[in-house]
Amino acid sequence: MINDFKSLFNQNSTIINNDLVVGLSGGSDSIFLLFYIKHLKENFGFSGSVYPIIVDHGLRIESNDEALKTKKIAARLGFDSKIIKIKDKYSSGNLQNWARIKRRDILYHVAQKYSADIVLGHQYDDQVETIYMRLIRSSGFDGLVGINEISKWKEITVLRPLLKIKKIEILNFLKSKKIQYFTDKSNFDFKFERVKSRIVLKLFEKN
Repeated sequence: MINDFKSLFNQNSTIINNDLVVGLSGGSDSIFLLFYIKHLKENFGFSGSVYPIIVDHGLRIESNDEALKTKKIAARLGFDSKIIKIKDKYSSGNLQNWARIKRRDILYHVAQKYSADIVLGHQYDDQVETIYMRLIRSSGFDGLVGINEISKWKEITVLRPLLKIKKIEILNFLKSKKIQYFTDKSNFDFKFERVKSRIVLKLFEKN
């Protein structure tokens, strides 16, 4: 498996060197991220503690079942993950933003508890979508820079080591290894800005 990662990463990531809280959704990107962290532990001497956190937003009927199955996938990789359910109920406003803030707060408090960094599975396609959405909102120059590989949530360091890896590369890797992951149905709901932006960008690429 080490050769698979060599073909995707130009060099070993030097940004991962502390204990880690992993945002583990069960989707393709976060499952790939967990494999990558396992690769660093086995082949590059990363010895930090890893705390995969599965946030169950409770917004879909299948979310509890997916969280339990994601926990089993993490266990097979040698990681003891924790499922945290959001107790608050969504009432109004931007649903995805509400879920993002709740998820961020949970990861932040766990990272604070363990004095750890947070690592997230945002990849190249997420970066392109983010820049596009900021462009159509007429964001300033700083906004168009996109997602940073290293950023801060208050005093907590947030790492995104997959920003140069394309989604198709992640999917091909998981397919070749017959690795299970889950797809959130909201990824196909056109009422969300990111979903609409994703479709537009695919049309641009196709044409």
